[in-house]
Amino acid sequence: MEAANSTVGRKMNVRVIIPSKQASNLLPCLRSLHLNQPNLDPSQITIIDDGLDWSAMTSGGDAHWMGRLNVVDGTTPFVFARNVNLGLRIARSENAHAFVLNDDAVLETRNGLGILLHHLETSDYGILSPSVDSAGNRNQNNRGEFGLIRSEPRMLCFMAVLIRRDLVVADKPGLMDERYIDYGMDDDDYCRDTTQAGWKLGVVDDVVINHTILVSTFRGQNKGGDFSANMRRFIAKHGVDNWGQSKATSKFAHLFPF
Repeated sequence: MEAANSTVGRKMNVRVIIPSKQASNLLPCLRSLHLNQPNLDPSQITIIDDGLDWSAMTSGGDAHWMGRLNVVDGTTPFVFARNVNLGLRIARSENAHAFVLNDDAVLETRNGLGILLHHLETSDYGILSPSVDSAGNRNQNNRGEFGLIRSEPRMLCFMAVLIRRDLVVADKPGLMDERYIDYGMDDDDYCRDTTQAGWKLGVVDDVVINHTILVSTFRGQNKGGDFSANMRRFIAKHGVDNWGQSKATSKFAHLFPF
């Protein structure tokens, strides 16, 4: 971990992207970054503003660094992929890695982002996830395998993921697919494109994200939980479901259009 700790004192080539609507989530999320990653300049953080109450954001003692955040108006109606892409385009223009972070995710590890960057830049992984106390993919839960990257064969949930700049600037996967206008499958899709491009997915137990202390905010046409509309789009695009199963073996056979 000595090499990873060396990232504390230097500016990191990363663009942090946080779509947010609620100051009650965003404030603790940002404070965890400010506390645990002190060499991350606030200007390297892009907030995709989905209707934030900025008076609640700047009423405390954080105004001195909050004012240096990069803030971009989100596109309405809210689509996760479309709004994350606003930040990915900035990362692309900077030739920077992209750290996509939900506003309900709290970084609990000192120099956590630096550790992720160290692992990313010294490996052939395309996307890395910290360990998360609650994730749709249970493989992202902490297993205590410290100092290692655990390979993930299929997908990583995008509540906190570091995406290699090689992918961000590429044509594929590049940006997220904005056709996923409902709930889910947008991260499955990006991960599938990543592995098909020859990059690996991994989980780093050395870095911990708390995903249960704050309340998730579902926005958009589908408020969360029902991914059938986006699953249909995924199947139409890839010819298989998000587990790589054809209609003959898929538990989502009823969603296949052929």
